[in-house]
Amino acid sequence: LEEMVIAARGRAVILVNPSLSDRPSSNNMMQIRGRAERRAFADSFQDFYALRLLYPSSGGYMFPISGMIAKLDYHSPWVAYNKEQDDKGREVYRIL
Repeated sequence: LEEMVIAARGRAVILVNPSLSDRPSSNNMMQIRGRAERRAFADSFQDFYALRLLYPSSGGYMFPISGMIAKLDYHSPWVAYNKEQDDKGREVYRIL
């Protein structure tokens, strides 16, 4: 990823659903070697839009969805939404 950013030569690099955290590997290279550098590089990115679904903490499954949090740009605060049903039974998200 760092090589791609360098090749972009100052242009914006957009990551969709990035997972920049450490991942175990068979030869242990991604766990220890260069961890501080990888974390510093990952921290150099800014969220300009993010949406994360929220699930009840009572189960290990990702259903049912109970709400979401969203950030519309890097200047905006995170906003929490609660999932509800309107009077016609449709799913709606209301700001908490």
